[in-house]
Amino acid sequence: MFSWGRGRKLLYLSTALFFSVFAMILIAVVTWYERPNCFDNMKNQDEFGVDCGGSCAKVCTNEIAQISPDWVRFFEVKYGVYSVAVRAQNPNNLVAFSVPYRIKLYGSTGLLLGERDGEVYIPPNQAFGIFEGAISVPNDKPARVTFEWRDKTNWVKNSAVNKPMVIKDVIRSFNGPGFPRVTALMENTSLQTVRNVRGVAIVYDLNGNAIAASKTIIDKVAGGGKAEMVFSWPVYFGQEARVEILHWLLPMGEQ
Repeated sequence: MFSWGRGRKLLYLSTALFFSVFAMILIAVVTWYERPNCFDNMKNQDEFGVDCGGSCAKVCTNEIAQISPDWVRFFEVKYGVYSVAVRAQNPNNLVAFSVPYRIKLYGSTGLLLGERDGEVYIPPNQAFGIFEGAISVPNDKPARVTFEWRDKTNWVKNSAVNKPMVIKDVIRSFNGPGFPRVTALMENTSLQTVRNVRGVAIVYDLNGNAIAASKTIIDKVAGGGKAEMVFSWPVYFGQEARVEILHWLLPMGEQ
């Protein structure tokens, strides 16, 4: 017959066995379980795709408006030496770091005369410029130029809350030897020191065609302070109609 003493023992053993199994499962979960994150190659959490969107810094491809240059131009600096400028617009409230690109110069017969690889930081919600100088083409004259992104762009969310640098004035003049010079007076409207202010100046003729470009960088501007962004050219470029100054902040570590 079943006795109360035997039943009590079975209850104790069952309870002990249950807690032992539960403890082993808990230890296994703690040891082997990894919480969902943005680097586990799985679509989980609040992600819109695999490791992208939602709370992840990486943005899913279908959230992005792709960037194509507005135009690409080359300019003769002196015999056999050319510079190239690219104007592009980023309509996304996203940034991309160290995006690789390639510029190629071709002759009238389609022969590749010169090329230049580089990397660029793409700022959010604004136009930006790419400038490459001193491209040597010793034996021919370029007839056309191409620009391409060399790899997939990895976009991340924009953490900046404002654009503290504003242009207060643009002055066109000439330097000592009489070559063109443009000075843009920049003001830091924030209370914090701003570093790595990059600028590209584009000169347009009366027909709206880009005829010259140059780049420069301001190392830092104190909060509430001002600094001059100076652009110069070693050649004349004829009658200009307007000058466009594209400027943005480079994040720390970007050059």
